[in-house]
Formats: sequence, structure tokens, C-alpha cells
Amino acid sequence: MKAWQAKAMMALLLLLTPMAQAADGWRTKFPEMVLVGSGILEVLFLDIYRLSLYTESGKFEIGKDFILEFDYLTSVSKKTIANASINELAKLDGVSAADIKSWQLKLDRGLVDMEKGDKAAIIFGGSGNITFVAPNQPPLTFDDRRFAESYAAIWLGPQTAFPMLRQRLLGNGP
Repeated sequence: MKAWQAKAMMALLLLLTPMAQAADGWRTKFPEMVLVGSGILEVLFLDIYRLSLYTESGKFEIGKDFILEFDYLTSVSKKTIANASINELAKLDGVSAADIKSWQLKLDRGLVDMEKGDKAAIIFGGSGNITFVAPNQPPLTFDDRRFAESYAAIWLGPQTAFPMLRQRLLGNGP
């Protein structure tokens, strides 16, 4: 390899590495977080992603910081993720059409297309904020307690459509 090719390759690696590690970047900002539990979201016999729950105490507590990390096992479009999220949010008690419209705009900004092997994270702040961390984009935070709590309820709420996954996330499943 010629010297200029080696330099070009190194420059390319330096440019791409921060993008590839962006979703894992939460770990350096929150080194105290420990794994509570994890499980795989399966839809129609297709493994979509491995989801892991992290907290500071090792237990999930409402009103405390926690992180959901997504490790995609198949490629999924932004549109599919947003539509599935909106469908689940619309099932929650007390959610209005205005809520859905507002939350759709947030999801449009916070979500990206995910490829097999990509990682993303959602950081839920105890103060009510929610931060989307995804490949190839800077973290995006919304200060909206109702949105944050509702979005977390998709996986962690008692009425989740994924009760076995919820139990595994909470460390109660096999």
C-alpha cells in the first residue's frame, strides 16, 4: 500500500469511527449504568433487535435515569420503526390525536434507518427528558416527560404488547 493510500485509509477510518460508535457513546457518559436485563423482540418469527435495559442501581425504578439499548438483528426502516412506535403509543390510555401528532414529529427527528448490526440507544432522564442516540447523527434530546414516559411504556409499561420481553428487561425472565 502506498503512503498516500495508507493516509487516506486512516483519515477515512478516523471520520467513520465516531459515527459508528455514536450509539455506544452513552457508555462513556454513563459509566455507572449496569445491565438489568435483556431480551429479543420477535415479530412474526423474525428477530428484530436485542433490547437491553441499564440503570444505575441495577433495578428499574420509575423516575430514575435508565437507558434502553437496541442491537438490530435485521435491517429496519425509519418509517417502520416510527409506525410501530405510533401504533403502540396510540394504545395507551389518555393519548389524544394531538399527542400522536406531536410525538410523530419527535420520532421523525429522532429515528433513523437501522441496518443489521447497528446499535441505538434511548436515554430516559429521571427529570423527564428523552435522548435518542443513533448511528450517523448527533444525540437528540426532547424535554417532554409525557412523551418520555409513554415511549418507555412501549417496552416497560404493565400493558406492553411484549410482556415476556418486559419481564426479561426487568431481570425476571429466563
